[in-house]
This record gives sequence, structure tokens and C-alpha cells, in this order.
Amino acid sequence: DGIRDHCVTGVQTCALPISVGEPVKFLIDAQLLRGMRRWFSDAGFDAMHTLDLSAGNRSTDEQIRRFARSDQRVPNSLLPNLS
Repeated sequence: DGIRDHCVTGVQTCALPISVGEPVKFLIDAQLLRGMRRWFSDAGFDAMHTLDLSAGNRSTDEQIRRFARSDQRVPNSLLPNLS
């Protein structure tokens, strides 16, 4: 399983949840380009970048975790202890 793109050699895989319930909402972390937000949005997902937060990319990991939990967003990076 994978996603083929004319700009990428080989097969790119991703593990996006597939659900018929509520749409998945993503929070794109600071180390990734803001353009990723548009990519997710164009794919039909609700997405925002940490630059959209009140503290922007100065948001701490804890602030990002709290926001993601409160807004039911999936951070696109691995953050320890999301529970």
C-alpha cells in the first residue's frame, strides 16, 4: 500500500486513519513546512500549522499537546506522552 506521486521516486506510504465518522483534524508541527497544511486541506482534512497557534512556532511541546487534545487534532509528528 502506498501513494504514488509523479514528483517522487518509489512509493510513499502513510498511515492516515480511515473512518466514516468525524473527519480527522491535523496539527502540523513547526519542523514541517506550512504548505503541508494546504496539502492536507486539499486532501479533504481539517488541518492547521503551529504557526496558526497564538504563540506560533514558539509554542512549547506541552502547549501543542494540550491544544491538540482540546481541539481533537492529530499532531503529525511524534510527541511523547500524548495521553
